[in-house]
Amino acid sequence: MSSGGSPYRRFTKDVESGGGGSSRGYDNHESVHDPFDIVRTKSAPIARLKRWRQAALVLNASRRFRTKAPPSPIPTGDYDVSPEQLATMTRDHDFAALQNFGGVKGLAEKLKTNPDKGVHEDEANILERKHVFGANTYPRKKGRSFWRFLLDACRDTTLIILMVAAAASLALGIKTEGIKEGWYDGGSIALA
Repeated sequence: MSSGGSPYRRFTKDVESGGGGSSRGYDNHESVHDPFDIVRTKSAPIARLKRWRQAALVLNASRRFRTKAPPSPIPTGDYDVSPEQLATMTRDHDFAALQNFGGVKGLAEKLKTNPDKGVHEDEANILERKHVFGANTYPRKKGRSFWRFLLDACRDTTLIILMVAAAASLALGIKTEGIKEGWYDGGSIALA
């Protein structure tokens, strides 16, 4: 082995921890004026670190939008109202937006419907409205199973106390009176 030590331990300090071998020129970091050139992160000025963070955020944002396809346009059909406008108007209870459409009558005209008779029952008209505005249904919730109801019922404090009392009564009754007659009290509590 040479007097210089292992060839794998040439540099005793890490670049990110604030050091590095002088053979690579890291000791002269004060003369560098590039704001993105940070040799030592522990003793680096805050302004340079902020510039790096901004650059990383901009790069990540540009990468994020580079790979996505532009969103497909939402069809509005022959109607003067988009589904988003209707959704925001109803969600926010925006009375001013309703007045901008001309009130209920104006909105009904823009949606090509009659406030008294409703939508035309033409199949093509209904399919077009479903395509533009979507189906007017809510997704069905999955039903709960019997075991789920049973588990929820077993979390009741009164039932927990009754189950413990039934188990204790059953154990003590069988021990004192035997298996033939000792289970009556504990069994009746458990049945309740």
